[in-house]
Amino acid sequence: MNKQYGLILGGGIGDVMLEMLKNPLFRRLEAIKRADPSFEVMVIDQVHNDGVTDLFRNCPYVTRHLHVVQLPQHQGYENFDYSLIPSGTPAVDQYPHWQSYPEDDPTFTLSEDEERDLQAVLSGGRPVIVIQPFAGLPHRDAFNEPSLTQMVYHLDQAGYKIVIIGRDHGRLGAGRQQHVNIHESAHVVNLINRVGLRFTWHLVNRCAGYIGAHSAFILPTWYWNKPNALVIPWPSLQPHWDNVDRKYMFGLGRDNTLVATYKAEGMDISTWDYMSLDYNNIVEHFNSFVRPIALKSTTV
Repeated sequence: MNKQYGLILGGGIGDVMLEMLKNPLFRRLEAIKRADPSFEVMVIDQVHNDGVTDLFRNCPYVTRHLHVVQLPQHQGYENFDYSLIPSGTPAVDQYPHWQSYPEDDPTFTLSEDEERDLQAVLSGGRPVIVIQPFAGLPHRDAFNEPSLTQMVYHLDQAGYKIVIIGRDHGRLGAGRQQHVNIHESAHVVNLINRVGLRFTWHLVNRCAGYIGAHSAFILPTWYWNKPNALVIPWPSLQPHWDNVDRKYMFGLGRDNTLVATYKAEGMDISTWDYMSLDYNNIVEHFNSFVRPIALKSTTV
């Protein structure tokens, strides 16, 4: 009889990304499944972003995914309520000799239609820059709509293709609507609320560069060591920034990571000067890493 093991996830999408990319236990799941077809994993998550429900569809090593919506009385969204785990379900780290299996990055499977759509998004001959304008909370957003429009314009003029990502979600009982009126073209694609985490994972993995808030997809961008611009409101974010766990900051200090700021005093976002962002500096940052690679590849 097959033995099903439990794997728990909590926090936000960024926490999920870190676990799947860096936790040796999670990185061995696929190898265990290849060696032992009877090995089954049930993911039990209390992630505060409902987008996680897309992540394990058609996954080769996850046979069941249980998404638990946190109740208001459960304190601390980064904690896990272990009382909700089905009784008799052993944890994955109880699988015999799991440490002996090789590690690898997780596999998030795309359907044939999704893969075809992804290829279309990446096509066109221009290096693709992915932008995640919004974070889980508005006080950490990288852009508002006018400043995002300016960023897209500058990148388009510099010869890049721009793909905008994001999705509505609820967090701690509060909803978040993500919407921008961006003129789409052959060089500008707005995927907000159009694709899920699996698609976005592969998009970021294959893009030339990334711009975004200090949010979920900056973490795999750093893991894959891609050129990136981290856009933050300053100095309003400083109290939070100074206390963030360093595991969420591991890409800082690299030559290919640019920390770009716009003027944001206090907590009233209606007074923030999003347009004070130095767009030319961001474009020049990507030119120093991305354009030479793109030009070289077209002359081989």
